[in-house]
Amino acid sequence: MPDTLRYLCERQIGYSTSLLGFPNLADCMALVLQNDGGLFGMHLIGGDQGGKKFAEWIGQHSGFIQDPKWNAMYVAGFFAKRYGTGQDGDLSSEVAALAKALGYRGDVLCYDTVESGLPTSTTDSIYVHFQRTGATSVQVHYKRSSKLNTVSGPGVASSADHGEITGIGKQTLASNLGYQVTSVTGKVSLLHSGKMHVFKGPSKTITVG
Repeated sequence: MPDTLRYLCERQIGYSTSLLGFPNLADCMALVLQNDGGLFGMHLIGGDQGGKKFAEWIGQHSGFIQDPKWNAMYVAGFFAKRYGTGQDGDLSSEVAALAKALGYRGDVLCYDTVESGLPTSTTDSIYVHFQRTGATSVQVHYKRSSKLNTVSGPGVASSADHGEITGIGKQTLASNLGYQVTSVTGKVSLLHSGKMHVFKGPSKTITVG
């Protein structure tokens, strides 16, 4: 059976054996690392990203498999919004810094949500989710946020698979996240009309190491 689809909002991190979702990507970026155990994800805002704290959390997680350490790394976002039009070097620099903090070497597949057809001037954002299809592969889906609704559920998300990096400079890791819409790691259902769109493929591959 596939694992539950877990949603990661801003600064939130999580693990799933097969499905991770990232709501409301505008100038934020989705980061996913894949190993034989599943998918580790982080919803990156700008500035100090907390990559070292994310790496520390991953190393303590039961889904972390040391050998092989990582099979693949992916990022997705509206890159023209995040960096400015034509600023591919900024994407490469950020990806390289994150890969170094996380101990990843190899190809990073970059998915640009410009494929959705939204202009950079839009106030809309994109929902993206990653579905594991093999030990070294995923299928990446997207949908405009304006075509989605959220339905909140009760309870508290498991701290084993969900967290939130807080603070600037010296980060801390919050746990026992609630299911409210303002903090929605793994506990909100996204309802949409029509099918999710599938990315045609990565817009860019960055080799790090």
